Amino acid sequence: ASCGGKPSTNTGVAVAGVAQSLVSLQLDLTPAADNVTITVSGPADVWFGLAFGATEMAQQPVAVIVDGSGAVTEYQIGDHVGGSKVPTQVTVKFNTVVGNTRTVVLRRGLVGATPAHY
Repeated sequence: ASCGGKPSTNTGVAVAGVAQSLVSLQLDLTPAADNVTITVSGPADVWFGLAFGATEMAQQPVAVIVDGSGAVTEYQIGDHVGGSKVPTQVTVKFNTVVGNTRTVVLRRGLVGATPAHY
């Protein structure tokens, strides 16, 4: 299934992917369990975030933000403005700092609460 879409009828197939830059992202989709596990790593002492289904702020995606202390929130990003806080769908399963890197493992359902939750 595509993120934000209806789960595939083939529920036995798990999908995983990894992307890395200053922030490292790993996605593990498990249709049989109707969830996605998001593992994200970034700087330990400053905020970082991620969003799906958009390539620019003008598309106003919902972003998952990890602050410098490890708290996780979600925001509907505005077009070159901070946007608005929205109810957080992700559950923090793991949050640790090793050296200068914070790693947070999040879990949520395959289908977002709204189309913007991709």
